[in-house]
Amino acid sequence: MSFSSSPDGCIVPCGTFGSCVVDATPFCLCDSGYSGSPCVAVDVVSTTSSCGFGFLNALLWLGLFLLLGHFLFGQFSKWRLRRSVAYRSKSTQISLAAAPTAPFADFP
Repeated sequence: MSFSSSPDGCIVPCGTFGSCVVDATPFCLCDSGYSGSPCVAVDVVSTTSSCGFGFLNALLWLGLFLLLGHFLFGQFSKWRLRRSVAYRSKSTQISLAAAPTAPFADFP
């Protein structure tokens, strides 16, 4: 690493992938894809889109939500069926016990 000195007073190690710029203080203006004081560190650009991950994540949550809804609806339907059968059998027992007898049922 060498310090480059230019006539305009720029003494900054910029490396081969950047150029020295003098503003209030000298700094390195790195080429695209490079960063650092000597422009050597390669910036990692993500190749996966966050939109794709968000879409897959949304699909996963939607699928889980639909499965949970299907399960809960099935459980509610079973509960409602058991309740209606129990109600019908209970009301049948009550109506048979409270049914009036026919007049003159004791006579042949």
